[in-house]
Amino acid sequence: MRGAFGLVSLLVAVGIMLYLFAKYDIPIAREGQKTTEQVQQISGRGPDGVPVSQSIVLEPQERSGKLVSVVVTSLTPGGPMEKYYGLRPNDQITQVNGIGLDILAGTDVQQAKNFVAEAYQRSQPLLVVRDGQQITLPQPAGTPMSASPPAPSAANTPNTAAPAPGSPPAAPKPTNKPRSIREQVEDISKSMPQ
Repeated sequence: MRGAFGLVSLLVAVGIMLYLFAKYDIPIAREGQKTTEQVQQISGRGPDGVPVSQSIVLEPQERSGKLVSVVVTSLTPGGPMEKYYGLRPNDQITQVNGIGLDILAGTDVQQAKNFVAEAYQRSQPLLVVRDGQQITLPQPAGTPMSASPPAPSAANTPNTAAPAPGSPPAAPKPTNKPRSIREQVEDISKSMPQ
């Protein structure tokens, strides 16, 4: 009888320990993995430690001697540009964070490639022409790769006034959502004197 009671007590203790491990340690480990991925992205490297610029080959597309886009000619399978953006060979990158490559880089092809790599580091969207349709990458999870949504109209765009020149930037609005490391780093860099 005592042996059975001791065995049951031992099993209950092991069950409690497993429950506590699952409740506390596993979520912490998952957050640690997400943080590691964010740090790798901010540093401009993939999970293998290779710079993102080495995981993609881009060729310039020019019109009348002016750079209009870069075309993805090859990607490292499972590399950061394929994994994060979902880029595919023959995708034509025309904009980075809403600004055309022709404006960002002028005619400098290397500069255009640098802006694409920097967009990865900053988690900025890319406008891509794929199979004749414009799509914005990265797509939210579960979204089919389709044409990009129409630009917001003045009627449904919130009215936000720009701060006066020379005035300090407005403090971010408090939220209940935890902020990513990238957002915290960007806030710190914005608050530093230039």
